[in-house]
Amino acid sequence: MKKGGFVSILLFFLVVEAFYTLVGNIIPQVESRPPKEIRITRETSIDDLVFIGERIMKEKGGCFVCHELEPREAQPRAPAFKGPDPIGRRASRRVPGMDADHYLWQSLVDPRAYVVKGFFPIMPPVNKPPVNLSDEEIVAVIAFLESLGGEVTISLDKIPRLKKDLEGVKGGR
Repeated sequence: MKKGGFVSILLFFLVVEAFYTLVGNIIPQVESRPPKEIRITRETSIDDLVFIGERIMKEKGGCFVCHELEPREAQPRAPAFKGPDPIGRRASRRVPGMDADHYLWQSLVDPRAYVVKGFFPIMPPVNKPPVNLSDEEIVAVIAFLESLGGEVTISLDKIPRLKKDLEGVKGGR
């Protein structure tokens, strides 16, 4: 190999390296941070609870990876929350004798208990890893879901009763 050929190849690689370095520094760098901790107390208003619930679903919960707000023609991986019969309205009649609070709580902590016809049971329990929502965060998510076409009836005061009432119920935990 000629001495000039080696220099040409070396120069080519240096130009390519400089180009990729420049491009890499032009692209904005995104830093992934854990979601900010949200404080939910008995003093949290219903409107704030609904807002927090939506935020949890979009961020920490990752619900919109599979679910959508509005139904679409393409087959989704999980049921949509709105549409002609939004979740806030249909939750109270989904299981005879079970109110919306109980149905939504159980559907979140034991998603295989009542799988919607036509869908696979792919949802993980939200109170365990990888989602790992606290009881208060689950209440906020339920408040958001109930607000979609229904009346928000959930509160933090109901947590012990919801947990106790669902012990021993089909798949309840």
